[in-house]
Amino acid sequence: MNPIIIRTLKKHGVAFTLLVIFTIISTALITGNTYLEGRLLDSLVYSHRPTLFITFFVLMLGIGILRLFFSFFTSHIQILTKQETVLELNRKIFFELFKKDTLSILKWSPTTLSSRINDDVTEIVSFFSDTLVKLCSVIVSTITISAYVFSADPKIFIIMIIFIPIYFLIYIVFRPKIYSINLTMENKQNEYYTTRNDFVGRYIEIKGSGNFSSEKKRLRTVEDGLLKTFVKSFWVRYWMSTSQIVMQLVFQAVFFIVGGLAVLRGNITIGFFSIVLQYFGQLLNSVDQIFGIAIGTEKYHASLTRMKRIFDIAADKNGDRPISSVRAIDINNFNIKMFPESKKDSKMFYSQDLSCSFENPGLYVISGDNGIGKSTFVRTITRIYQPKLRGSVLINGLDVNKIDMDALRQKEMGFLFQDVPSPHITVREYLSDLERNGFLNDLKESRPFLNVYFSDVFNLADIYEKKVDVLSSGELQLVRLLAALGKKDASMYILDEPTANIYPQIRSAVICLLQELGKSKLIITISHDEHLIGLGKSIVME
Repeated sequence: MNPIIIRTLKKHGVAFTLLVIFTIISTALITGNTYLEGRLLDSLVYSHRPTLFITFFVLMLGIGILRLFFSFFTSHIQILTKQETVLELNRKIFFELFKKDTLSILKWSPTTLSSRINDDVTEIVSFFSDTLVKLCSVIVSTITISAYVFSADPKIFIIMIIFIPIYFLIYIVFRPKIYSINLTMENKQNEYYTTRNDFVGRYIEIKGSGNFSSEKKRLRTVEDGLLKTFVKSFWVRYWMSTSQIVMQLVFQAVFFIVGGLAVLRGNITIGFFSIVLQYFGQLLNSVDQIFGIAIGTEKYHASLTRMKRIFDIAADKNGDRPISSVRAIDINNFNIKMFPESKKDSKMFYSQDLSCSFENPGLYVISGDNGIGKSTFVRTITRIYQPKLRGSVLINGLDVNKIDMDALRQKEMGFLFQDVPSPHITVREYLSDLERNGFLNDLKESRPFLNVYFSDVFNLADIYEKKVDVLSSGELQLVRLLAALGKKDASMYILDEPTANIYPQIRSAVICLLQELGKSKLIITISHDEHLIGLGKSIVME
């Protein structure tokens, strides 16, 4: 088990231990209450002693109150503490993903990865909050009931011993099918939710393209696959449930005949008859729970295996040499091994090796055909991507592999990316870091920023309370550019298509802003904008 999971479970270990203890006590109280019910009946039928009746009644009432007391704590732990543990573990694992190799993470569908982590975390926590608790409850009730029935009437005990294994055999027959269907159902559900989220996420594209019918058909196909699995699950569970009911009816018939005749002969009391009947029901319920425990245990192990696959994703390689600011970046005979990597494929990403330098301060423009690898280039030299390289990348004369790039990106680099999802939060929330560091106040005193962000064409204040994911393409581009430039203490900015989708009336103002920043910072842009290319130091990728 991964250390992150172990530490989180240990943190809440006291609560889960108390849950087991409270459950054992509650199970003992339930078993004892059944016994007292039988004795109370006997006191009514045979002894005719009011004091004895009142004694049993008070004891049962006391047990009921105690069960209410323990129920509060068990429910609190199984609902609140469990959910708190699930949320905390989810958060820690998601944070851990940012330490993993980016290219490996990008192989996953975001929706699938997110739902899978949540499902597996829930199963792992449920094993400790539900499955183990049920196991303890089953052990306590089975031992207690068996000991009482055997000591009271061995013949009745033998009848129960005969029926219980037959009843359990039903689970052995149906378990493989149910387990297989459950796994299929989980996969089908993940596929369905991924497709459905994709359907909603592409709302504008689908509506605009007019191919709603084909997209609806694709969603319906996935939906039908999930529904067929539900149908299989229904029939397997129905026949298993039917078999259980038949077995219960058979036992009740046998027991009513044997036990009823014993009552008439005076061999057993009505109270004992009632106790055994209820205890048998509790034993059958224990068998049901054993099956649930087996399923829960299998899901737990399956979830651990799936989580291990995620934890085993290679971690980002990060050096330990700190750099206070970026003065220069030198690229020498640089190339990337084609990814996804193939053992048989040694093809390189670029048709020829790249060599170039970036000096701080300065404005640089990387241009070239679409798909040639401009974005991949800047993401690789900043170690966001970490494929296998040829040649060298030096920052301030140091090999990039030796530098603490996590810290460097966090403190010294601002990024504007293209083709990344927009969060469903307000512009105010999106730019909250800029409010905290005082950048939004500072930019009102900067003429180049004012010309862009508080002009007649675009005014940041007008969209401050709008959601980021409903902004127009021009508004979104300007907000993202501001978020990148808002890291005011950074020594360099990498901006992917900073003038793309910008209002034509203020494109020149944006370029002037970048020119001004290039006098004191290192600005590396990716652009097809001829005006920007003509003003910056050009690097053409071919």
